[in-house]
Amino acid sequence: MRILRLLCLFVMILAATMACRAQAQAEPTPEKVRALLQMLSDPEVQRWIDRERAGPTSPARVAASEGAIAGQIDGIRAHVASISAAMPRVPAVLTDVFSRLRSELDAHGMGSVLALVAAFVALGLGMERLFWMASSGVRKWIIASRLDTPAERLRAACARFGFGASWVA
Repeated sequence: MRILRLLCLFVMILAATMACRAQAQAEPTPEKVRALLQMLSDPEVQRWIDRERAGPTSPARVAASEGAIAGQIDGIRAHVASISAAMPRVPAVLTDVFSRLRSELDAHGMGSVLALVAAFVALGLGMERLFWMASSGVRKWIIASRLDTPAERLRAACARFGFGASWVA
């Protein structure tokens, strides 16, 4: 959810900077405006605009969109059916898992299993601590970055997005 929010923020900042740039550009020249008005007065162009405003009237377009939705619904139904077909096997698979776990515990002992779990927990905590130490400079830069201009806000948003993506990875 956090990544989705950061991605939305990034897109919004990018759109805002694009809008600022579009406003800063010069007005269109009279020649371009004259050419546009001439093109819009063409009857063929007007017929095309009217057809596009009317929407998808061709049966091929309607059938294609209905076919795409029907295909997705069929895929969902097939997935639900496969899950339903697999449900009766769940108790047998869980029994097999627990019997394998019990045999591993009997073969190696509880101490070695707990040692492995403790080693992986320590490794995970150590890697997290290493990440926080390595990224302290970036985090401080992100916190201290100025947000006065659109370019600075975009730079900060990209840095935050990159930091968030590296945090998840």
